[in-house]
Amino acid sequence: DLYPPLEEALVNNKIEEKAFLKSSGFIFIGVGDEYVKEAIYAAAELSKFTNYSSHISLLTDHFGSKYAKGKSHGVFEYILDITSSMPTNRLPRERSWKILGLFKSPYDHTIFLDTDASPCKLGIDDLFQALIKGFDIAAVPDPNHSFVTIDSVKIPAVFPQINTGVIAYRKTEPLRVLINNWHNALMQKNVTGIYKRNRPQLISFLDQPDFHWQLWINIPKISFLSLPYIYNCRQSKSEIE
Repeated sequence: DLYPPLEEALVNNKIEEKAFLKSSGFIFIGVGDEYVKEAIYAAAELSKFTNYSSHISLLTDHFGSKYAKGKSHGVFEYILDITSSMPTNRLPRERSWKILGLFKSPYDHTIFLDTDASPCKLGIDDLFQALIKGFDIAAVPDPNHSFVTIDSVKIPAVFPQINTGVIAYRKTEPLRVLINNWHNALMQKNVTGIYKRNRPQLISFLDQPDFHWQLWINIPKISFLSLPYIYNCRQSKSEIE
């Protein structure tokens, strides 16, 4: 039959979804003391709003440090070293490590959160549903409606710049290519032009314009879901002892 009986379809879907979610989790990428502290606070807050509180991990250059292991308060499933095989140059390290760190996630289906992201009651676990449906990546448009002009070619306004503070993604080949191209573009400073409402600005070391361009030129090779703005709010910085 072209379509299986409804009961069989529901059972099979539930089995597949359960297997899918077993390999799902959240990651934070923290480079330096300040961002490790923020990650610990943000992960503790996230654990209040997710059913995956035992699947939250930290990728950091402080791997093995007394601070990362001693003050994480058991909030992380894994604390992973992000420094291996990472390039070193004048590019701000947090930009480079953030990008390449995405594919170092211990999960096949990942929700990446910036360390200053504030999980909310809306239902952050629902982001995994986008991945179950087959999207490679999901993120939120930049609320400032920033745009980029590259080599005199402007990305259409119907495809606004994407904020990279919250990204849900699957480890697929199109996603791997996107991440590598995003990183290479940033390293080679290929993206220059206009950023933030017609104000000329050097954008070589900003990761979002490169991501915007790479995502645009890779559609439809990569399946992208634009998320509502509510999925990207920010916390005020808190003092964490």
